[in-house]
Amino acid sequence: MIDHSSSKKYDWDFPQRVKLTTDFFDPSGPYGCVTFLYPGGHGPLEDYVDKYHSVVEYAEDFGAAVIFMEHRFYGQSQPLDGRNASIEELSSLLNLDQVLGDYLDFLADYLGSVVTTKDGKTYQMTTYDCKVIAFGVNYEGMLAVYLRKEVDRFVQGALASGAPINMPKDTYARTVFWGRLNQTYSMADETGPIAVRNLEAWYKAIALQWAYIKEGHPQDDLKARLNLCNNLTTDNEYDYRVVLRTVNNVFVQHALGRRTLNGAYDATAVRDADLNISQSANAIKKMVYDFYGLDEETDCLDPCEVYRPCADLTGCADGSDGDMWDWQLCYELDWVAGGSASAGMVPNAPFSDVDRQNLCQKKFKGLNDVSKSHELFASTYGIDQITNVIWTNGQLDPFYASGKIDYTNNDTATVGSMEVATFGLDMMGSGNGDAQMEEYRRIEKKLIGQILNGTFPE
Repeated sequence: MIDHSSSKKYDWDFPQRVKLTTDFFDPSGPYGCVTFLYPGGHGPLEDYVDKYHSVVEYAEDFGAAVIFMEHRFYGQSQPLDGRNASIEELSSLLNLDQVLGDYLDFLADYLGSVVTTKDGKTYQMTTYDCKVIAFGVNYEGMLAVYLRKEVDRFVQGALASGAPINMPKDTYARTVFWGRLNQTYSMADETGPIAVRNLEAWYKAIALQWAYIKEGHPQDDLKARLNLCNNLTTDNEYDYRVVLRTVNNVFVQHALGRRTLNGAYDATAVRDADLNISQSANAIKKMVYDFYGLDEETDCLDPCEVYRPCADLTGCADGSDGDMWDWQLCYELDWVAGGSASAGMVPNAPFSDVDRQNLCQKKFKGLNDVSKSHELFASTYGIDQITNVIWTNGQLDPFYASGKIDYTNNDTATVGSMEVATFGLDMMGSGNGDAQMEEYRRIEKKLIGQILNGTFPE
């Protein structure tokens, strides 16, 4: 169903991709009928199936079925059959109420269906004796929590890994991202402090060269540092800021585990970046070129070609997926990662609500002032009175400070402040991380078991 609102203005169905795995489904086991749900985020289904192996590994431990669902308007789950949406259609169809409606409608149908068990037998699912736990990392972690809050009759618990749940209401959480990025690189490897100093020095040199250029000096030195294709416009700061954000994006994505613009996630990306940068500042240019798929020998860097400005300063994907995530941040999700980075390794990166509004109105023609939508989101999707949520946060995740770190509600629990954990590392499966990370996963499994047997938290 495309429209879950009361108006039912749009009345057609659309194909939504789902991956159901019942290889371990054992409703006769000690935990009964259990399903683990991963609600997809702002990317294709494969991004989550191929990355978050812990969900399947935990399913084997608990005899659970596993469902990965693709988010509407991403990947192949296109409500408008590939045509461009109008502002009115996006406003009506791409918002959290509709997104959560997709997942809940599917669960309602699924919990009345017949499913094959691991032994090849058929089993009639019911809402009365089947338990669902939602999992998610970052934005999907927020979705998992909202599913638990909105429909506790379907979703008995949630595990939210690195979910920036405080971003909508907490000004500090919205501005601290760039300072945390500095700590991510400093703490990830023993070479981290050296790498951070090299990065700071490199950025300061860029700033000094830009100051000389504005005084009328040639641009040769700055252009050579990154082999820029074109001169920068000097009558405003726009070109210079795009250069900075083009480079910033590389270090943000490495901190989030992505080595290349369209590459798979890798838990060691930030550590390897530390090692390379600590050895030579020349590695910075190489990292930039590698990330954007450029050849240092034959290509030059055109920031306006490789970097796409969007409402998420941590970066948007290419193509339709990036456009739809941009829309979600413009229209509803209060996710401004701006503010001062003066204490961090990257230069100051201000991005206010006004900056976001200007960017969004330029891209989405006809979009009105959406401050009220952001305020409504913050008030509607709070987490007061929520129960049965497991919060996990890695100290090497730049979103760390916007997550639930010390939660005192007796009906929720934190795994702890995971010292060695990068972005979503606990969900990437065994073999990613060290012995300490495996201990965190053991604690997660213990808490999942407590939710399933009704003793959470002990």
